[in-house]
Amino acid sequence: MNTWKENLFSEGELSDYLILRWERFIAAVNAARQRGGENKLILEDHLLQIPDLLPGSKIVEHGIVEQDPLLPAAVTLEVATESGIISVPHARSFVIIEIQISGEADLFRHRPPDCPKVAPQGKVCGQCLHLRYERSGSADKDWREFYLSDCKAIFDFLDLAEVCVKGFNEKVRLTLGINKV
Repeated sequence: MNTWKENLFSEGELSDYLILRWERFIAAVNAARQRGGENKLILEDHLLQIPDLLPGSKIVEHGIVEQDPLLPAAVTLEVATESGIISVPHARSFVIIEIQISGEADLFRHRPPDCPKVAPQGKVCGQCLHLRYERSGSADKDWREFYLSDCKAIFDFLDLAEVCVKGFNEKVRLTLGINKV
């Protein structure tokens, strides 16, 4: 049975995530001030970097999709026999593609403002994305189109997040007295 139900950008709003990050940053600034080392804060530790998909991807898992025995098979093949044409259940297979990412992986978990309602399915696994596709046979090329479509959607979501992240980073710089952007 297909239990893959996770969507990227679905764990909450990006604005809520940025508020939590800001609170952590202010707590670090206050702690450094109490120790007299505010100027020892490392800027890069507090800036957010828009993630990017790194070139190259690999298949990390593949197998047969387990069918729910109470439901009809998702795909059937019509087979000609001497007595006529019959439909035979055909097993579906799945593939999980891993894409290495750079930058702030948590930004793949939070929904930016003004984004589409439907996010691509996938999981954030450390500094990788795992995208899962099903296919009805080795000749099924549709999953590649879904993969390319999901990659485009991921970039579209990240483009929408970029304005918020740039604003957050500018606020961090100003708070630390660093005026260059």
